[in-house]
Amino acid sequence: MSPATKTAQMELFALAPEAATSKTEVATKYVVQCIKYHETYISDHQVASRYGVSRATIWRWVESNPEFPKPVKLSPGTTRWKLSDLVRFEAQRDRDGGARLKSKMASEFP
Repeated sequence: MSPATKTAQMELFALAPEAATSKTEVATKYVVQCIKYHETYISDHQVASRYGVSRATIWRWVESNPEFPKPVKLSPGTTRWKLSDLVRFEAQRDRDGGARLKSKMASEFP
């Protein structure tokens, strides 16, 4: 086990229940730390399916909308989106009532 892995594991389990004010706070901190070390990446096919559009539309959104999550290049020929970035984008769109995003992507988002 590398020192970095050991440190990451120690950080993950270093949550002291007595330092938190409630069980919910402990659970929230634990979930946040777990997410920090485990990320789900999805392909352009999966992103297109998620929004009910074509792959070409997804790539057009990447180029034309600065608020749409940018893909991550994992290796040559392998580009993926972080699922957490897409969920955050959707939540922001819902929070804004879509008003700000609709003005930028009126013709592209259903």
